[in-house]
Amino acid sequence: MYRRLTGLLSAAVLFIGVAVLVSEGSSQAVAAATVTSVTSTTPSGTYVPGDVISIQVNFSEPVTAGGGVAMILETGPTDRTIRTEHRVNYTTSTFTFSYTVQVGDRSADLDVQSIHSFLPGEYTLIANGVNANITLPAPGAPGSLSANSDIVITGVGADEQWS
Repeated sequence: MYRRLTGLLSAAVLFIGVAVLVSEGSSQAVAAATVTSVTSTTPSGTYVPGDVISIQVNFSEPVTAGGGVAMILETGPTDRTIRTEHRVNYTTSTFTFSYTVQVGDRSADLDVQSIHSFLPGEYTLIANGVNANITLPAPGAPGSLSANSDIVITGVGADEQWS
């Protein structure tokens, strides 16, 4: 009888294990939030040192950031890192950055440095409990800053360090 009872217990444990696996396997996967575009509310045009350009990184759904995030712009020999004004936990689907043109900055059509230019720092961006995909549209590709606007940077100034 002991062997028979052990067999029944093993079968019951096996049945429970299968039920759990089926339950886990049937749960719906949650898709990660993704960057949909990089845009600017600043009108297309030519900008010089001191001008401020507003740039937005737009996600497919709201994401929560633990602190300030940064982004790298391709601005000639010295790429510029810009940061959001938010410094504490906040949730948004659009991160807004301000870029101030500096002497020496140049760009025929302003864009991010690369697809990996969005920097959450020490924090992970999360939506629905899943890490967000922070890959940006490639420079010049659909959805990129340069595809969505025509912002020319001419950082010519009296103390320009290169020509």
